[in-house]
Amino acid sequence: MEQLVFLHIPKCAGRSMIDLLGRNYFNILIMNNMQVLSQIPKWELETYDLIAGHMNYQYIKALGFKTMTVVRDPLERTISQYNHFMTMETSALEADVMIKDNYTFIDFVTSSDPNISFWTNMYTSQFGGDGGGVLDIRTFIKRAETSIEEIDFVGIFEQMDETVSRVKDRYHLEGDFNKIGKTPKKNRIAELTKKEKKIAREYLTPDYTLYNKALEMFNA
Repeated sequence: MEQLVFLHIPKCAGRSMIDLLGRNYFNILIMNNMQVLSQIPKWELETYDLIAGHMNYQYIKALGFKTMTVVRDPLERTISQYNHFMTMETSALEADVMIKDNYTFIDFVTSSDPNISFWTNMYTSQFGGDGGGVLDIRTFIKRAETSIEEIDFVGIFEQMDETVSRVKDRYHLEGDFNKIGKTPKKNRIAELTKKEKKIAREYLTPDYTLYNKALEMFNA
């Protein structure tokens, strides 16, 4: 079985995909901390069959593994991220600030706080950023566009049945894909007006550029 990296983008069914991959690969590293990952020697990383987690593509592509990921409509993904931060019990700096200051969804999307804005145009950040810390993600849109074309497989959340079927065929996987976890409706916070959706989509333009490219690749 080929060595594989699963780039887990938050709120894109990553846990369910990792569960499927984890039942097929045996020597696995799940890593959500880029600082820790960057300290692991390359020779050690090359001993794993599967590396999965919230990672930066610019760093992991140097390993030479095939890389796969799943993307989701950026507005829906960002709504889910906002709901997660505003309802979770956490010590995460971003969530603490947002809860303390009673952020609205538009506050979240338009925030100038780099720690918070990092979580909005997430595709641009993970595909185009260099993993060196909090960065202006719009700087990296061109590099992100190139990167998404280099990735071996990009699945689409909204076409998950077809995505899973292709993933299983491509990487010779067996087993069922677990149901995607969703926030109970009673806990949902962001209920947007048409005007708010328009504002949010404008701020999410970098990620929509990448999402639309992924759709073209997937449906070609």
